[in-house]
Amino acid sequence: MRIDYIDGLRGVFALLVVYIHYSAFFYVTLPEGFYNSCGMVCGFFILSGFVLSYRFWKELDANILTSAAIRRYIRLTAAPLVSILFAYLLLKFGLIFNHEVYSVIKRNSHPMMEIFYSFPVHLSVALKEGLWNMYFSYDQVNSYNPVLWTMAWELKGSFLSFAFLALFGRIKNRLPLYAIFILLTFKTLYLAFVFGIMLADMLYSAEGKKYHTLLKKQKFLSWILFFVGLFFSYYALNFTSFYDAMNVKFFAKHQMNVEEFYHVIGAAMVIYAVIQLDILHKFFEWKFFTLVGKYSFSLYLVHVQVMGAVGGSIFLKFFNEDHEMKICILFATLAGLFVTIPATYLLHHFVDIPSGKLAKRFEKIFK
Repeated sequence: MRIDYIDGLRGVFALLVVYIHYSAFFYVTLPEGFYNSCGMVCGFFILSGFVLSYRFWKELDANILTSAAIRRYIRLTAAPLVSILFAYLLLKFGLIFNHEVYSVIKRNSHPMMEIFYSFPVHLSVALKEGLWNMYFSYDQVNSYNPVLWTMAWELKGSFLSFAFLALFGRIKNRLPLYAIFILLTFKTLYLAFVFGIMLADMLYSAEGKKYHTLLKKQKFLSWILFFVGLFFSYYALNFTSFYDAMNVKFFAKHQMNVEEFYHVIGAAMVIYAVIQLDILHKFFEWKFFTLVGKYSFSLYLVHVQVMGAVGGSIFLKFFNEDHEMKICILFATLAGLFVTIPATYLLHHFVDIPSGKLAKRFEKIFK
């Protein structure tokens, strides 16, 4: 069962990630502090915890968890592996132009543009990254796909979710358990998965629905949390503003990543408000958002390589012809987006969907 406004939320998060990464490529369209897509990624993690658990809360059937756990590695690995091989081929034939673009506009371009793709390409290394390293020893600087830092959190967070549900899902008074897990995970992005499980619990379990019904009446509180959540989602240490006061001694004492913490809290507030407010349901159920949400995983996986290859080559072509910088950036961005759409479609329909079918066949081995 698909939940339209959840798909729409995922679509909006994906669009914001793409926008921020494309802007960072040229470093000219956003204030410096906004070059951080972690808030949206934390939203993805919360939605993962939500989606992985809501069927369990509805049916309280442990077989749902077993089935999902068996399929999870294949389901998560196929599309990222193909995105890595795609980047490998582009690099092998010299078709990613990050460094050339950086050398032209390094005063404007994000400094990470110079760091990525500065390694010799080897097929065996690419395969190892896609099958193992992205989960257990990921190195973003030497990665064939720099956005895959999320995959280790996604895999391990998924199994954390399954374990929590299997061990504690049938306990009626779960609030103390949630408090314990929040304390155990508050220094990490696993906190996002805990929030996702809690939100699904509130919406679908027999016990949680009581809280949902009570809290749904508090529309003013939901709106406050929505806007405060947006504020937290864009927290950045390099802003000189009220954000500085939010970096309290507690975080330094516990060696916490302050940005990640606020981004998780902010994303959780936003998603909670969307769940509670019918007017936000309607907004996020817009067909364009739900369509992007359907393709969001594939979009996330291919947009960086396409921008480096297509956007980079178009920018260099027009820049060499002495066009104005802004015109070159506009053409490059439009070209990158134009090619990203079919690349996303192909990855989704010819890799991501078949991987789901393959995972189900693999599951049958154990039945």
